Amino acid sequence: MSPPPTKNETALKDLEILASDTMQGRKPGSSGHEAARDFILKRFHTLELKAFSENYQQTFLFSQGFQRQTGYNLIGWLEGTEFSKTFIVITAHYDHLGKQGRETFNGADDNASGVAALLALATYFAQYPPKHSLIFVATDAEEGGLHGADAFVSAPPVNLSSIVLNINLDMLGIGGKRGQLHALPAKGQSTIKAWLKQQAPRYNFPSMNLRIGAPIPTRTQGIMNKVDWYKASDHASFARVGIPYIYFGTDVHTHYHQATDVYKNINHGFFSAALHTVQEVLSSLDNAPHSSTGLTLSQ
Repeated sequence: MSPPPTKNETALKDLEILASDTMQGRKPGSSGHEAARDFILKRFHTLELKAFSENYQQTFLFSQGFQRQTGYNLIGWLEGTEFSKTFIVITAHYDHLGKQGRETFNGADDNASGVAALLALATYFAQYPPKHSLIFVATDAEEGGLHGADAFVSAPPVNLSSIVLNINLDMLGIGGKRGQLHALPAKGQSTIKAWLKQQAPRYNFPSMNLRIGAPIPTRTQGIMNKVDWYKASDHASFARVGIPYIYFGTDVHTHYHQATDVYKNINHGFFSAALHTVQEVLSSLDNAPHSSTGLTLSQ
């Protein structure tokens, strides 16, 4: 019998907390950003994740406008039961746009949803230990230019050659008009892409459909969406150093980078289905055939 799915109620509560006004939109340097950091760190401690450094934090410097700021990646990990020296890195950025004038950009979908999913996956695999070691990274300063992910791959806690895959989670909570969750592998990852296409029919739910590849350009907020999804989030930093990835996310929508990206606009059914899908795909990858060079997916 396979283990039960993650508990969506806890994940939704985490999402609600991270997207609350208390967090002030989680802009780096704000008290709300610090509150979000403390919340995630407490969860890492509660789960008893292993730490590479004191209090799970990797600090780095980045430029925000004309100012130099300190960023904080939050990193915990679980040791694999069979391939402990081989790592899959799960990322989700926890920063957002903060307050602008009288408006607060809470970033419920972008990206409280991804962080809530990351915490749910850490909870699940802490209870059902993985074969490969898993590193969970809540990255900082993504909105300003992928600074946290760049910092991680520039000073990784393990050898880059031992990281076989990045799973990046960014915007899992709304789904837009089409109700589609996209799983995007890097260009040239033909084996992973073919495997994902085989798996996709298993993840068609009334509230969500899994699609392999980047979203088709659509008109959003009166302009044509021309996002380069291969460079749109933290997975691009891993691709830059030659690490394969699968990016899970949705197309831009009417609430994207708007003050209306709040918890009440999260589609609970879509988020729950997306979380289930990511958990199942990661579990399947963890159990995939393994060779001396890493994961070997069946065609």
